[in-house]
Amino acid sequence: APSPPTLLLTTLRLLEKDGAGEPGVAERLLDLLGPEGALRRLIEEEALDEETSESLERTILHWRGSERRLQPVLEFLRGSGHTQMAEAHEARRSATAQTLLEGKSVEDLETRHTIMSRTTYEKLEAEFKKLKLDLKTVIPAAIEKARQLGDLRENAEYEAAKQRQANAAARAQELMNLLDRTRLLETIEVDPSRVGVGTEVSLEPLDPAGAPITYWILGEGDHALGPGILSYRAPILKPLLGKPEGTQVMLELPEGERPYRIASIRKRLPEETA
Repeated sequence: APSPPTLLLTTLRLLEKDGAGEPGVAERLLDLLGPEGALRRLIEEEALDEETSESLERTILHWRGSERRLQPVLEFLRGSGHTQMAEAHEARRSATAQTLLEGKSVEDLETRHTIMSRTTYEKLEAEFKKLKLDLKTVIPAAIEKARQLGDLRENAEYEAAKQRQANAAARAQELMNLLDRTRLLETIEVDPSRVGVGTEVSLEPLDPAGAPITYWILGEGDHALGPGILSYRAPILKPLLGKPEGTQVMLELPEGERPYRIASIRKRLPEETA
């Protein structure tokens, strides 16, 4: 039988590939790593040799799977006595996130994640779960009911049900791709001395025609959480990202280009009040 370290590496590599695409496999693998999982007990009882530790560290530091699968792995490492590996990954991730927040590299491989708040993530996740359920139950039942009405070539109800199925499948795929590469805003260390996601910035105009502006910068899809919210990917923020208080910038507004000074910056997450 394979040794516990070999089982662990195999489990992580399968999780990195989302269970090789087989339904239910990733969930069963995560159960093995959970607080009551068999693999956690085995790893706690057996020390990892140097070669296995190095392989494990490389897998974690260069993880290419989804963020959704990685978080339980990091919890497993912390719970099984390998906190240092989890912390090394978090430190590397914070460094690449800072690059993103400063607007230096929004779409490259190291910062391929999309940032959003936990509230928005949970809302999208609930939509995804409902779509998956509908695709397995409600929509097939509607198709079958329409099929029983007769000739499918002139069956508007059948065509409508099939179109609903196609739309639901496309949206479910879109949501799965988005959720898999999401980075939760609440897990990022926000630097309150520079403009970036998780901050509120106040701008004062440098010409008489301008008016004061305040932007609350959050993640993708977070605009519904309150007034004055912009995504960190909003084009208007590009001159501001990564800049400290006192910096003068030119903003492209609807009425034209206007000079502004960054008057103040403060950390502000969704659960915080103004």
